[in-house]
Amino acid sequence: LSPAPGRGAGRRHRAYRVAPRAAATPGAGGKGEGGGRGPEGDNDILGGMRDILGGGNTGNNAINELGEPSDWLSDKELIEFRGGTQYTPPPSDVPNEDETTENREVTFFAGLIIAVPLLFSTVMRETLYHPLMLRRLRVDETAFALTPEQKREAVDELLMEEKGRQFDVIAGRAPPVSESPDRLRNELLELEKHEREINLRSVENLISDTTWFFSSSLLLALNRSGVRRLTTGIQNKFYGLEPAAQAFTLLLCADITVGYHSSDGWITIVNGICGHYGWEESETFVSLFVATVPVTIDVLFKYWVFKYLRQMSPTTGIILEDIDRH
Repeated sequence: LSPAPGRGAGRRHRAYRVAPRAAATPGAGGKGEGGGRGPEGDNDILGGMRDILGGGNTGNNAINELGEPSDWLSDKELIEFRGGTQYTPPPSDVPNEDETTENREVTFFAGLIIAVPLLFSTVMRETLYHPLMLRRLRVDETAFALTPEQKREAVDELLMEEKGRQFDVIAGRAPPVSESPDRLRNELLELEKHEREINLRSVENLISDTTWFFSSSLLLALNRSGVRRLTTGIQNKFYGLEPAAQAFTLLLCADITVGYHSSDGWITIVNGICGHYGWEESETFVSLFVATVPVTIDVLFKYWVFKYLRQMSPTTGIILEDIDRH
């Protein structure tokens, strides 16, 4: 150690410099030529400094007065002090400011691509589609006509109501009702009007959902950078989980979509979609859909696991294989 020229006495802990260290030989501490010294080598050098400064309390007091090497050496001198190797601290679990900002942007974009198309399609439906179709329903008696299945259901409903009314009359709970054809005709027309309104809502659902689909596609096409950030953020969140949590998430999704009881869920979804758009339910179509779509999803999932998951997260792949064997 030698006093650094030009340094004032006001900062005593910066008034020392470390002389350039000679290149290490292969026999010194097992380091080869040019080998680095990490932070674990600081204690050896500090111990040698205690010996130089006289040992005992005098040496300890001098070292304590100097503090850590990072306190009285510049960054460049610290790198030279440690043999040319820069110390890299371990990564912290606390997200930094850049990660927080990125997560906020990803969350905002995800909400944007969901809320904006949904709001746009809802506004278009209430302000444009519904008034136009309602006007057509009132002026055109053939618009939104009933299907043969709806006609049969309307007649069955009318007969059920008539049988219930006759039961109340026979039981003495209601006064007798005349069996005039006009009364039955008026009730049947009311049922027809109700079914036509259902058909109107089905057409509105189809048009508004189509509007939502095209507006979402346009928004995604115009924000490709946001889509890349969103997919990257989802991947980072997934691969940031523990292997057991990754395996649990994958198994939950796989069992819901292609599990043993998933066929009941697929049948319910297909029937719900048909009712939402006013389509007649076909058992043949439902059977073919359930027999092909879940199987295709299962094959693609297994391909992704064996092709990509084993490379990106080998531990998760091993856990899935162990669970599948048991």
